[in-house]
Amino acid sequence: LLEEAGALVWFSTRRTTAPLLNALPFEAALLASPEHVPYEAIPGIARRTRLYQLPTEGAIFGEGPLLIKYAGGADPARWPRQIAGIRRFFLWGENSRCALAETGRFRAEQLCVVGAPRMDYFLVGASHGEDPPGSLPALGTTSDFCLINSVVFQPIFPRIDEMRRVSWAYQARTRHYEDRFWVEMANARIWLELLERCHARGWRVALRIHHREDRLAYHYLRSKFASTLSFDSQGWSFERWVSAIRVFLGFNSTTFFDAVAAGTPAVNLEGLVGPRFREHTDGFAQNQYPILDHCLTPHSWEELLFL
Repeated sequence: LLEEAGALVWFSTRRTTAPLLNALPFEAALLASPEHVPYEAIPGIARRTRLYQLPTEGAIFGEGPLLIKYAGGADPARWPRQIAGIRRFFLWGENSRCALAETGRFRAEQLCVVGAPRMDYFLVGASHGEDPPGSLPALGTTSDFCLINSVVFQPIFPRIDEMRRVSWAYQARTRHYEDRFWVEMANARIWLELLERCHARGWRVALRIHHREDRLAYHYLRSKFASTLSFDSQGWSFERWVSAIRVFLGFNSTTFFDAVAAGTPAVNLEGLVGPRFREHTDGFAQNQYPILDHCLTPHSWEELLFL
C-alpha cells in the first residue's frame, strides 16, 4: 500500500533497524517490536523520524495488561522514554486500547485500533451481520494445526523441505521443526478428547479455525461432533468472539493475551499433554510468557472438568 502511494519502502531485520534509523533520515518507520530500537536511541530518532509501533506477539504482562508488549522491555524506568517517542501504537482491538489507556501512561491520540489480521485475516461465510445475542456456546476454543493441517497441498517431501526452512516451525535455536509437528499432534489428541468429553456431557464448544489451516479437513469433525462443535460466527472479529464466550480453552498462544484483556477466563490445555511436552518445547518463546500466570493450567481431565 505504501509503494502504491508512491513511497520508497525499505525492509529491515531485527539487527539492521536501529543502524538504518540512525544513519538515514526516514520520514517514518513501522517498528515490528518495541525492542528493535534501543530505548536510549528513541528520543534522537523520534526527532527526525515518525515512529509507529505495530502489534507484536512477543508480549509479556506487566503493570496492567499488554503494557510491556507495547512499551518494550521489563524495566519500568524505560517505559516513559519509549512511549514518548512513539507517535502511534497500532492495536488489535478495543480491549487492548482500554487496558493501555487505564495505565495513564499513554496519550489518547497514541492508541489507534487497526484490527487483528492474525485472527481476522480470514472471515468465513455469510455471518458478517449481527448474530442473535447469546448465540455462542459458553465454551470457546481455537485451532492451531498449521503444519499437520496446512492449506498447502503438495507431496510430503517438498512440504517438509519447505517447512524446515520456516523459522516459526521450530521457534528456537535449540529446537527443530519436527518438535513443532510433535506438539501439534499431541495438542490434536488432547483437543479431540476434549470434544469427546464435551459431547458426552452435552456441552457445546464454539470453534475459531486458524486462517492458515485447511477448512475442508473439518468436514469430519462437523459430521462426528455436529451437536457439540459450533462453527458459527467465524465472521465475527476475534475480539468480539472472545468477549462473547464465557471460558476460552486453548493451547499456549498469544490468543491468551486477547482473552485476558477481554476479561474472559483462559484455560491452557497443554498441561494435559504430560511430561514429554517440555522435552519438545524447551526454548520455545511462548513457554516463557508470564501471561500463563493469568491462565488456569489443569494437569488432569478431572481438574479441567470441575473448574
